Amino acid sequence: MAASRALPALVGRDAPLGTLDAALDRAVDGQPSIVGLSGEAGIGKSRLLAEVVAHAEARAIVNAVAGCVEVGSELPFLPLATLLRRAVGQLRPDRRAAVVGIAAEEVARLVPELAPDALAGPLPSDAAGRARLFERLLGVVERLAEEPVLLAVEDCHWADEATRSFLAFLTRSATVGRLVLVLTRRSAAAQSHDPRDAWLDDLARLPNATAIDLGPLDRTAVHAQLSAIAPTADPELLDRVWRRSDGNPMFAEELMASAVRGERLPRALADSLDRQLGSLPAPSRRALGAAAVIGRPFDERLVALVLDEPTTHVRGALRPALEAHVLALVDDGRRLAFRHGLHAEAVERALLPDERRSLHAAVAAVLEQRPELADRAPGGPAGERAHHWQAADRPTEAIAAGLEAASAALAVTAYAIADDHFERALGLIADGAVPPDDLDLVGLGLDAADAADLAGRTDRALTRARTATIVAEAAGDIVAAGRLRSRIGYFLWVLGRSAEAIEEHRRGVALVPVDPPSEARAQVLGAYA
Repeated sequence: MAASRALPALVGRDAPLGTLDAALDRAVDGQPSIVGLSGEAGIGKSRLLAEVVAHAEARAIVNAVAGCVEVGSELPFLPLATLLRRAVGQLRPDRRAAVVGIAAEEVARLVPELAPDALAGPLPSDAAGRARLFERLLGVVERLAEEPVLLAVEDCHWADEATRSFLAFLTRSATVGRLVLVLTRRSAAAQSHDPRDAWLDDLARLPNATAIDLGPLDRTAVHAQLSAIAPTADPELLDRVWRRSDGNPMFAEELMASAVRGERLPRALADSLDRQLGSLPAPSRRALGAAAVIGRPFDERLVALVLDEPTTHVRGALRPALEAHVLALVDDGRRLAFRHGLHAEAVERALLPDERRSLHAAVAAVLEQRPELADRAPGGPAGERAHHWQAADRPTEAIAAGLEAASAALAVTAYAIADDHFERALGLIADGAVPPDDLDLVGLGLDAADAADLAGRTDRALTRARTATIVAEAAGDIVAAGRLRSRIGYFLWVLGRSAEAIEEHRRGVALVPVDPPSEARAQVLGAYA
């Protein structure tokens, strides 16, 4: 029996672990099971399998795990040879001889040490020889499964033709004793519709088969996973890692380790993402660059307009990314999105600075002409344009779009979002950006202060009103300055600073002339009263 290994805590996988443990129970009771386990890279297939192996070892169940490799076509039957070596090798000598039995010659061709006295010839290349080999190897598995046994083959999407054929033959053969057979593959392979993987797709139809598709971990599970790694980690950091990882436990662990080291992205993870993206055709990578800059779910029309290419070309460029599981269909198949935010980060990181700015400017320009393609959020198309104009280093356009977005957000009582748009616009102006020609800076300050107040950010409202007051007084606009002093008084009163509040109200009343009668005079008097 293999030695037990110390494993990190398994979190968020109670249901699939229960399914696999139930398969072990059935094997003990004399019933075979086939389990197809799928999920994206890093989702925890191997970790879950390791837990089941540990459970099997604790129950003295013979077990063996083998993996397929990308160069499998050059190494026929490698996973099967590994399984035989590890499983049969665990048996007592007399039991081992009985299991090998009349298949000694065939076993010797794959694992010579299991049948040292047999003559090991070459593997058969003709159909009749292959059929004889399969029948003999099936007999080995059947004799092995006279007692409970767990056999698992990982990454079946990389299986060589010979291994695929034998596993298909094994899963469709008569009941195989007390065997639990677990076959894992990546979700990307499951969605590729490769005819060579048809046998895997058909597994779920077998009466003794169960399919498990591992999804991402939820927030609670990721917090538990990361807390086991870094018990004193700040909850805000745990949330940030959870969001960036999209619930992928391997990504979460790598991101947590890099955060502890003060790195943005771990080198190993960055290299892995870069390799996956680098395997895509150049047109796909170009289309993904535009998609990453768009920064949210999209359809082919928007990418085509941004790149100024025919939609049919873009559709063909995006399909390999969908098949490689870099993109996923969302919104009932109406739009596409990056499967992981880390994929988008990797794509955008590969863009040159000017290339990135040009793409942001193109997105903003397209959304200005085609607002129906914009994201549907408070602030409307203008909010998205403001983001892209700012990222394109076009601050004047960003300010105009941001203020339009703030007004749209106020109209639907999205006060916090309106306040954020005002904050970005005011920040650009404070950094020296040239505002639109017709912009009333004093009116902007008053509107921005009121938006912050409505959003419950009174301290920010007070700061904005004071800044606007300085601008109004410098311009000699005493009426506006009086109204702003009145607003400052109100904000101070909300903050519990009553004496200062009364003084500001008095200053506001003093600034707004009595004659001619005006709405502004009525407002400052009413506030003072």
